Amino acid sequence: MTKASANELRNTDQANSDNFRFDNVEKFNKEKYLAQIETSTNLSKESQLKHKIAGSFEAAMAYQILTSCSFAPAVRTRFFVKLLKNIALTECDKSKILQSVQDVYGYEIQELQVTPFEQPTTVSQKQINEEEYLLNLSKQLNSNSTWYKV
Repeated sequence: MTKASANELRNTDQANSDNFRFDNVEKFNKEKYLAQIETSTNLSKESQLKHKIAGSFEAAMAYQILTSCSFAPAVRTRFFVKLLKNIALTECDKSKILQSVQDVYGYEIQELQVTPFEQPTTVSQKQINEEEYLLNLSKQLNSNSTWYKV
């Protein structure tokens, strides 16, 4: 460890200390986010659901679900979840989410409807209109004209 941290301007006492470690900022931010959700005093049903999910899954998966899903209100016996990112939810994950939903919203919720993530289309309406305009313009020009050849 001493050789590894020699160029980092740390002395050997710091490098060999039990408290010395390289910071993992991403993991720290995930844990901070989950702790914030778990200690929230908001009593709305969505907050309670997020609290349940944060406690039901391991930290990495809970963070991924909470930051990648949008929860819609329940309709009769269905609860709707829309994926905001392209993540894979296994049947086990879906059943855990459904159990959390039932704990918060009641056991009349029998089905979890997951709406998959949709990639936005890359071709904009403006590009389509420009292409149609140029196509119509090329039809109007004579193939022997100078403007047609440009």
